[in-house]
Amino acid sequence: MTTATEQKSHKRQHDMRLTISQMGVLMLFILILAGLGALVLKVIVFSNQISVPSFAPLAPDAYANQDLPISGEELYLFVRRADNLNSVLMVNPHSGNVDRSFDVGYNATVTLTANKRSLYVFNTAQLSAINMNTGTVTWMVDLPGSPFAMQPTMGAWLSADEKLIYLQGSPNYLQPHIFIVDTQKRALIHDFELRLPYPSNVDMAFPMIWKLPWAEALAVVCRDQLFIFDLATGKSSNSIMLFDAEAVERVPKNLPQTAYIQDGILDADTHQLFLATSTQEIVFVDLNAQPFTIQRVVSLPTGWQFGVANPLLLNPKEKTLYVQVKRGDTLINNGLEVDEVWEYDSITWAQKASLNLREQLANAPSTLAENSAVTGLDLTNYGLAWTGQGVYSLTRMGLLHINQDSTDKLSGNWLNMNGNNAPYLLMFAVP
Repeated sequence: MTTATEQKSHKRQHDMRLTISQMGVLMLFILILAGLGALVLKVIVFSNQISVPSFAPLAPDAYANQDLPISGEELYLFVRRADNLNSVLMVNPHSGNVDRSFDVGYNATVTLTANKRSLYVFNTAQLSAINMNTGTVTWMVDLPGSPFAMQPTMGAWLSADEKLIYLQGSPNYLQPHIFIVDTQKRALIHDFELRLPYPSNVDMAFPMIWKLPWAEALAVVCRDQLFIFDLATGKSSNSIMLFDAEAVERVPKNLPQTAYIQDGILDADTHQLFLATSTQEIVFVDLNAQPFTIQRVVSLPTGWQFGVANPLLLNPKEKTLYVQVKRGDTLINNGLEVDEVWEYDSITWAQKASLNLREQLANAPSTLAENSAVTGLDLTNYGLAWTGQGVYSLTRMGLLHINQDSTDKLSGNWLNMNGNNAPYLLMFAVP
């Protein structure tokens, strides 16, 4: 146990190294997601047939009375291809086939309407609305900044009535703003600065944000603090601390030596926020009433850590939390390694089951590895996704559909979405 003086001294010794390290991580992340081009919203692919849509604005609700060939079970993925362009894919959850592909250019943040009729793409200083049935850009709005979110599927949210869209951007890639666009007037109506307790580029303080489904507000985490941002007024509540004074002592030595949030997910039904922390714990935050209740509900066993950038997935129907983990001694190739998927009951916090991804990868069909250009045991994993058909692990090799039998045992079924193409460099589920 270190004393408070020793802890402060240890932190001072690491300050400059952490600052340089975190600036490097932020720059690498921006380079990975950004690219150097402007928005390219031009192609939609239907069964290998390419059409170039018109950019002329369509009449409002032009497709309101048409039955779209969308079942509601589709899996929507944001991917970065080998040519560094980004796309949104509509994937058949049974076969893994890519039914449609929408090019969204570089450095894009995306979100879908609830009925999946419209795709919103926030790119460099511009928001575009795409009709999902035709692929046409129905309207565009200029914005005073570019996307500035943790990942391309975090940073764009719709209001409950979908008349407003909230965008996490920045005019300078340093200070976050919230741009609010009226989707009926098709105009920017607010540009709020999102003030943080720490600089966004220092010591793991880049903000993680979730839209509260039951209110027009955002839950914002900045390193070790949580506050609520009112989208009507642009004002923030007082911050609350998420960690105790000894938290940094529980951070593994191979991670930045500070207490911060790695990932989080909201349960819209219970108004609860689940957070994966650098202390390798799951923290439960009850947002039903202030002051918020904070409780540590899971501590990973010694020798295990959270894997990938977004290790958490909530199955809202089953009230089950899936957690991707890796062994502490797993060789780090790109920081996206995962060894196992663990399943927890999000009410009792009992661990129900686990799935060994090393075994799943080792037993994957040889044609899957050949088509995805993967050699050896590649543990690269981009995260988890959930649809009405179940849970999917998004790996460099392809999609792994995770099944559960009547005894709660987990198993996997591989789906090949890559065909004969090179593997995707990044992959995120579009909520």
